[in-house]
This record gives sequence, structure tokens and C-alpha cells, in this order.
Amino acid sequence: MPIILQLKFFAFMIFRVMRSSPNKWKIGLILCLGLILTISLSSCYKANVIYGQSQIDDGLTNIVKLDSLTPVVSTLFVDSIASSGKGLIFCGGYDDPYFGPIVTRSYFEISPPAYSAILPGAAFDSMTLYLVPSNKYYYGDTTVPLNIYANKIKYTMFYPVTESQFYTNDSFPTNYYLGHVKTLMRPSFPDTVYMHLDSTLGAQMFNLYINQEQEFTNITNFLQYFPGIQLSTDANAGNIYSFKDSCMVKLWYHDYATHAVKALQFKYVNKGYQFNEVRNKPIAPLDQFNHRYEDVVQQIYSTQAGFQHMAYLNPLLGYTIKFEFPGLRGLYQADSNFVKILKAELITRPIPNSYSFFNQLPANVELYSTNYINEPGSAVTTGTLTADYFGGPTTNYSFDITSYLLSAIANPSGTYQGDGLIMEPASTFFTQFNRCIIGDKQFEGEYAAPNYYQSEVILYYVAVKNSLQ
Repeated sequence: MPIILQLKFFAFMIFRVMRSSPNKWKIGLILCLGLILTISLSSCYKANVIYGQSQIDDGLTNIVKLDSLTPVVSTLFVDSIASSGKGLIFCGGYDDPYFGPIVTRSYFEISPPAYSAILPGAAFDSMTLYLVPSNKYYYGDTTVPLNIYANKIKYTMFYPVTESQFYTNDSFPTNYYLGHVKTLMRPSFPDTVYMHLDSTLGAQMFNLYINQEQEFTNITNFLQYFPGIQLSTDANAGNIYSFKDSCMVKLWYHDYATHAVKALQFKYVNKGYQFNEVRNKPIAPLDQFNHRYEDVVQQIYSTQAGFQHMAYLNPLLGYTIKFEFPGLRGLYQADSNFVKILKAELITRPIPNSYSFFNQLPANVELYSTNYINEPGSAVTTGTLTADYFGGPTTNYSFDITSYLLSAIANPSGTYQGDGLIMEPASTFFTQFNRCIIGDKQFEGEYAAPNYYQSEVILYYVAVKNSLQ
């Protein structure tokens, strides 16, 4: 009942009661309380809240859903990525259908054991390298055996001039073949890989040790004699595995007098000097980037010829994705009733057939703020991956970007100066080859209605009218 009619009704009843009822004061009091309650309830009346694609003229306050804030998508590229001190040894390679051939090599140092006297008559037996798989991580086809080759690094390793770490495009020459093993890795049941190393070198190292030669007096002298080990594989191995940096070399010998079999342990050392070389021969359209143009972030938008409205993410190869929102300022200019953003969600969908159980998506992805020169800033939000590796249309990353857009609206000029968000894996930035290829909002996906393989922003904002007219 309208509030005016309710007030008239209570006033009329109070008048009648006061004239005719013997208990008129009690009844009148009750009616007066009802009148007060009615007025109170009317003052708490909430304006209509409307959910929908556009504002509906049913009240003063509406919540408007908007999906026309189109993110501008681009691929960023840096030719060289820091890869030392990550605690992982990569070995393998594969031919990626979107990024091209990828080959990895790893370099690390070992230290000699402290001297301990060995009984006369002891004899060298063998020398073995031990590699321990890391956290069941692999990339590519696990049914293909992996060939691992070990070579002795030729020179003592030093950081590049003016640098304090190694990068994915650094390398060192080798001068001595140490050994090879062919193994079929089982990610679900990882086991240590054993590689027998060159016996001639092993016998030489054993004699240097028992005679306390200069090469074994301290680690500096040893690294001049044995600078380290390079691990490599075939050009197109079909897969990449990672191993822990707790690898070691054991030099086995036996004692004729006691018949005991013993080992000298050469342990992994200098974590900051262990690094992974990652080489990639990019295919179209990624060959449009200038490779070997270091320390400069290059940017190509998804609308450029050849990119076909796609953007590429593979951090270990130097590729990340950037989102910009130049249409943000027009959001509140287009609607004079705009008050405030309530919620904003960025949804980006990997394109079909670009991912599989062999070519997996990054499980954890974050958005970082950035500026017009594409410098990474602070973390803004973590994405949630919904994955369907059977090719369904539900695979997507979703990000809550409400706080970022609220901040951007407070300084809208930034959206015209190239500010935005960089998408990259979180804790696994330099430790996995998982990658992602997404489409922008104009990408023509497999499904027509709706187009599932797009990047879009779903936004809710409050709009308040000045009057009901």
C-alpha cells in the first residue's frame, strides 16, 4: 500500500476510536504506535537495485553490468632472462608448435672432498654422476627416452662484465667428453639418474687426490683444473626434465687389504654459479622481435600483422603478456550517473589446441602493475586457472582487478600513457616451461555464440540518478 494511503488510514482509525470506544486511550495508543512504525519503515525504503546489461529506469540507484571495457593486449619480449641460482638443472629440448625449437644446457661446479689418507694399494674403480629429479617436473612427451651428455667446462666460470648473475643466453665452451646416459624418465616415480664418467680422467683425479697434488689443495685450484660440468641433450629431445642442484660425482675405489669399497664425493658447490642456458629459434610471428637486443623490453600488439589477435606467454623464453585499458576514462564519461566501480574481473582464455597434457598451462599466474616502458611493478592480483585439458571451452584465467581499476580511475591519464598489467607466472617464473597463448577480444574462436576464446573485462558499477524523472 502506498505510504500516503497508510497514513490516512491510521489517522482515520485513531479519530473513530477516540470518539466511540470505551478503551479509546489504549486502542488509540496502539494505533499511534502503528503510525510511528509505518513512518519509520517508509524512511528505510531502499532504492531499486537492478542487475543487467544496461541501466533500467526503475529507481534512483542501479548496479550496471558492463562488458564493453575492451583490454588492449600485447606480447612483451626480453631476449635474456636471469637463470642462475634457481636451484634447478634443466636438461632436454623440444619443438614447440607456437614458439619453435627449444634446447637447454646446464652448467654447475663441484668441489673436491677434504683430504683423508688412503691406505697404500688402493685402486680406482669408476666415476659416476648422480642426478636427482626435481618435484616430478617435466615438459613434453614423457614416453620418449632422454639422452643426457656430460662435458667438462673448458674455463673457470665468471659472471659477465658488470653483472652479478648468469642469463639464459650465456654459455661456456667445453673441452672434454665425460659421459652419456640414455634414460626413460618416469615422472610419477622419479628415480636417480646414474651416468658413468670417463675412467681415464677418473683415474687421474684419484691419483692427484691420494698424492695431495696442488689441484686438490683448495677449491680455487681445483676449479682451475676442473672448472665444472655442462649437461646437454639432443637438439630435439622431445621433452625437458629438471633435476635438483644436489647432484654429485662419486669416485669409487677399493682397498686390496680390507676389500672395502669406498667413494670420494665431489659435491655440488657455488649455487650462484649454476645456471641454465636456454636457446630458442623462434617461428612466425615471434620472429618479428629483434633477438640479441638485450636489456630492452620490446612490445608487439595482438593486432599487428601475423599475430592474428593473439599474445604469447613463456617467461623462460622472455615472453610475457600485457593488458592496457585505454577505454577506462570513457567509462564514467559515457554514463553521467556513474558513481563507483563495485567489481571488475579480467577473464582471459587460452586459445584451443594450444595446450595439452604435454604442453601444460602455468598453474599460478599473477598480474603486476607496469608503466609505459613496461617496467614490472608490484603484484596486483593472482589469477585462478580453470583448466580443461580435453579441449573444452571452460578453460580460462580469471583475475579480480577491482582495486587496480579504482586506482587507475583516480589517475586516468595513466591509461593513456601505456600503464597496464603484466601477466606472468608467480613463484615458478624461472623454473618451468609451462606457457600460454591467449586471444584478444577480436580473436575468432572455435565457438561462435558466445566467443569463448577472448580476453574481456566484466565490470559492475553503481549508477545513481538525481531524480526519478
